[in-house]
Amino acid sequence: MNKLVDIVPILDDNYVFMIRDQQSKDLVIVDPGDAAPCEDYIRQHGLTLRSLLITHHHPDHIDGIVSLKQTHPQLEVYAPEKNRAQIPWATTYVKNNDAVKTAAYNFSVFELPGHTMGICGYYEANNHWLFSGDVLFGFGCGRLFEGTPELLFASLDKIKNLPADTKVFCTHEYTRTNMRFVEKLIAENKMPMGFDKNRYENYSLNFKKPSVPLDLETELHCNPFLLAKSASELGELRQLRNQFK
Repeated sequence: MNKLVDIVPILDDNYVFMIRDQQSKDLVIVDPGDAAPCEDYIRQHGLTLRSLLITHHHPDHIDGIVSLKQTHPQLEVYAPEKNRAQIPWATTYVKNNDAVKTAAYNFSVFELPGHTMGICGYYEANNHWLFSGDVLFGFGCGRLFEGTPELLFASLDKIKNLPADTKVFCTHEYTRTNMRFVEKLIAENKMPMGFDKNRYENYSLNFKKPSVPLDLETELHCNPFLLAKSASELGELRQLRNQFK
């Protein structure tokens, strides 16, 4: 298989995604929060960095952009239109339903507000890959730093309508903590209806780190935030998760 995604851990619990074509040696990087590990990866594999896909403006997702642009002057940087002020180094700003064609890939842009107002996901339909930033996590979702439960509910609904075999590349390793949160909801009889206990227990038994990419089909049956039937239910769950240690 020529097209693949490698995962590079950075910082405390972030992931940077290296989307490469083994035949052409072209590389696309998602959310380079630290340039040094990216440069190490490029040298190790002998790749040509073509572009960066940026999901949102938080420092742990963008802090490597300037350094990478300095060492790769022809670099394309795609970033959310609504984050022009926070990400002034982009070469192209994207919005909902835009198409990004770079290296050997064709991405569709989804605006997924909630965690932030400008956050975008990048979906590669040929491979059923979604790079979701901090919108969806394993058995969890992103905090509402800028948006509302209503916005996040609509964003998660977009993800729920993708093919069930979609692989979701989220940029933090929160799955184990979120699993403990699910177990608390179960114990307190607060888990939303539709939860598939057998599927969840099988996942727990076979848990491996990294847990990314997520299997969307499993998330559809076991993630409390995807199972929420309304924005208010989602908001209540998010408040409970905020208080969970």
